[in-house]
Amino acid sequence: MTSLAEFLLRERDALAREWADRALARAAPVGELTREELEAGACETMNTLLLALDPAVSREKLAPPMSATAREHALSRFSRGFALPDALGEYRVMRAEVLRRWLASGVPIGPGERDDLVRFNAAVDRLIMEMSGHYAADQQ
Repeated sequence: MTSLAEFLLRERDALAREWADRALARAAPVGELTREELEAGACETMNTLLLALDPAVSREKLAPPMSATAREHALSRFSRGFALPDALGEYRVMRAEVLRRWLASGVPIGPGERDDLVRFNAAVDRLIMEMSGHYAADQQ
């Protein structure tokens, strides 16, 4: 049985390449972002998600890295002309791709895996919320 954290750690580089491929294929203004920047950002986001998947990490300890990751992602995107839907779409792609690949690996879904799903989705939602907040603040 492979936990979502083990899967994410093992597949991080492939998922980062997929994220970059998807971003470069979209019509969003990624022209100023290099493949290397896109992949590095994806890996940083996944590292934060890995931390969120650790049940030993409290919400209080998780808040600063979640906020920092969302802030850095927001700044790098909005300073280069991304609209909010484009930047949020990156998180949507990551969530879908991680979960699609993990479930396709044949992992049986038991209580531990359900907990992983809840923690993972909550973490992605938190990144989305934090990034949206940075966008709103930037617009004022």
